[in-house]
Amino acid sequence: MKTPAALLLTLLLSACATGYQSKGFGGGFSETRMDKNIWVVRFEGNRYTSDERATDFVLLRCAELALENGYPYFAIVGSADQSSFRAFTEVHGSGPYAWASSNIIKSPGRANTIIGLREKPENAPVYDAAFLRAELRKKYELDEAAK
Repeated sequence: MKTPAALLLTLLLSACATGYQSKGFGGGFSETRMDKNIWVVRFEGNRYTSDERATDFVLLRCAELALENGYPYFAIVGSADQSSFRAFTEVHGSGPYAWASSNIIKSPGRANTIIGLREKPENAPVYDAAFLRAELRKKYELDEAAK
């Protein structure tokens, strides 16, 4: 069981994580249309964004993009981890009592190449876009109007 301090810290850090939004200074989603029903969809998080959140948000954008373009289903035909890493060194103390520590900050990123499908093929690994959108919006308590 988490202590109240641990719960507060978790809440504060998750509040700083990249939200579900178009790409801006703090990250977000973007897409590139490759053909009439093919897109590369990306999500870039900040240092407070978990890998799970980045994976879910790129999937959410895939679902919404498919639905916005009249495709009730989509298949992922390629995926990539596009996380970035930044190293920095901090100096602590001063004079003869100074020491340095190195840290690495990870900002998770994901990219999926998807194909929008009008019908669900039999025995094929495809996503039901409306179902997935509803489940992920519920999981992250996202308002339907907030896209």
